[in-house]
This record gives sequence, structure tokens and C-alpha cells, in this order.
Amino acid sequence: MILITRPIETAKKLQSQFNEAGIQSFIESLTSIKISDRKINLQNCIYLITSQYAVKYLQNENNLSNQIEFITIGQATSNKLKKLGAKKIIYTAENSDQLLKYFKKNKIKKKITYLCGSNKNKLFIQNLKKLHRSVLIRQVYEVVSLKTLSKKLITKLKKKKINTFFIFSLNNAKLFLKLCK
Repeated sequence: MILITRPIETAKKLQSQFNEAGIQSFIESLTSIKISDRKINLQNCIYLITSQYAVKYLQNENNLSNQIEFITIGQATSNKLKKLGAKKIIYTAENSDQLLKYFKKNKIKKKITYLCGSNKNKLFIQNLKKLHRSVLIRQVYEVVSLKTLSKKLITKLKKKKINTFFIFSLNNAKLFLKLCK
């Protein structure tokens, strides 16, 4: 049996894929996402979007006009933005390293507003600020960590029912180990 630790929304999709393949799985979401209800005034800048949860935040915005520019990480993030009506996605990187290379090569004059979560990549932000003089960080969602593992999961672990762990980030791996103590 595979343990899936992703937030519930994406965990259910993954579980469905495992079920189709005849693979048993168990969901224990180690984190949940709380989207901010604070409004931002969309300005004449470039919005950096690296997460589907930042896109979810933008769902509350009524006006993603043709003038608003975006740079994204990940094709799925870019596609979700397009579904919301974003027209000017000027670049989509595969990962943060590729994005930093893009900024190094392309001298962007406009201010960059990075819409991110509470678990932002500090090294990425530090490197981005070295390459671009005007970067504004706006936290638009919070990653809320689980406090304890469920009794059901603890029982499965003790009975050695789970033989594979699907942990999607370094932060989740650290959290899982901490919760197992």
C-alpha cells in the first residue's frame, strides 16, 4: 500500500490513478492550504506565479485583463492561469533554476510581484533579488501543517501495511519524520 501525503485535493486525484492501476493507497495529508481572503490591487507589474494555490487565490480576482503579465513555473500552473482568463503569460519555466537563468538572460524592467505561500523558497527569492532590483513578495496562501498523525495511519504503519511513501517535498519529508517521533 502507498501512503500519499499531498494536500487532499491533489491526493484524491493521485489515489484515483493508483486505483485504476490496481494499487492500494492511503491518504494522510500532512498539510492543508488556506487561501488568503485579502485583496490585492493588480498593478502594472509582472506577477510571478509558481504554485497552483497562487492561481487559486487569483480566482477571486474579477479582472485578469489582457494587460496583466505573468511569469510561471510549471505548465500546469500556466494552464490554470489561462483557464482563468490570463492572456499575457510571457514565460513558463520548468523549475526555479530555469527561471533564474531566464531572468539573468532577459533584463526585465518592470517590478515583479511574487505571489507565494508561507513556505516560500528563501534561496530562490534571495537569488531572484540579486538578478532583479524590484521584487515584491506577497503571501497569498498559508501552508498549515498537521499536528499529529491519524490513529488509522499509525495502526497501518505498526502493522507494516504501508510499504511505499509518496512524499512530494522536502518540507513534507521533514514534517513526516517529525510526526513519526
